[in-house]
Amino acid sequence: MTIKKIKNIFKKIPEALAKKAFLAFLFLLFLTISSCGLIFYYYGFLADEEDVAGSEKPLVIDETNYQKVVSVWRDKEDKSKQADSEKYHNPFIKPASLVEILPK
Repeated sequence: MTIKKIKNIFKKIPEALAKKAFLAFLFLLFLTISSCGLIFYYYGFLADEEDVAGSEKPLVIDETNYQKVVSVWRDKEDKSKQADSEKYHNPFIKPASLVEILPK
């Protein structure tokens, strides 16, 4: 095949799809649904079967690392409680001394 023949074939594809738009739509819909079904099957059902076989080992937590994480969380909680209890100056309210000085 020459390059001109290949170009002609690619030029005719949109025209053929436009003439038979409903059939092209049905074909693409079937292709999409079937590919989504295969992906769901491989990553849904097959992954569940493999996980059941591999989950026999119990979870082990290192106590020292756990205590470190808990202490970091407590420190963050203490800092957030301190920030909540502090009183901040409102920059949008004029102080009483300036209200008396400034003309209205």
